[in-house]
Amino acid sequence: MRIPGTALEIPLGWLVAPIANLVPSSASVRILQGPARGLRWIAGSGVPNYWLGTYERNKVREFSSLLRSDSVVYDIGAHAGYYSLIAARTVK
Repeated sequence: MRIPGTALEIPLGWLVAPIANLVPSSASVRILQGPARGLRWIAGSGVPNYWLGTYERNKVREFSSLLRSDSVVYDIGAHAGYYSLIAARTVK
């Protein structure tokens, strides 16, 4: 997990997972970090890493760095739309 406000990454999944799994699957939660930070996510739409903001961190960082305001993005085969959320924040 990345410590918010820093570049420091430490493995806390073993600590956070039991707590994150207590969140009801129907709960609407805010994504805690990363390019989609602050956007809403349904907790049961995938693993907690989505709303924790740690899902595919390096790929998400690369994807978001390629987006421009005039980009066109087709999220084909999306599981729950995590990459669509990231694109929606950047592409207007």
